Amino acid sequence: MAVNVTGRKPMFGNRRSHALNATRHKQKLNLQVVTLEDGTKIRMTAREKRTLLKDSTPIDVVSTEEVVETPVVEEVVEEEKEEETKEEAE
Repeated sequence: MAVNVTGRKPMFGNRRSHALNATRHKQKLNLQVVTLEDGTKIRMTAREKRTLLKDSTPIDVVSTEEVVETPVVEEVVEEEKEEETKEEAE
């Protein structure tokens, strides 16, 4: 059984028709089951999961996405540094 970590609750509101009838409705959270590296399963919203993965917050989430480092950017930065040192030497 997954543990619900966040204390977030659904939003409530009214649906309004053209005749201005107010019907109560509930907007539920998009809860996802996330498995951590230690094997525990927790429930968190899709927005929280996305934010944690985007911000590179240190959380050990097992995900299917792999981070691929781009050596091209590093090569361009190194080339710019070399050009600057050549210009300074001249």
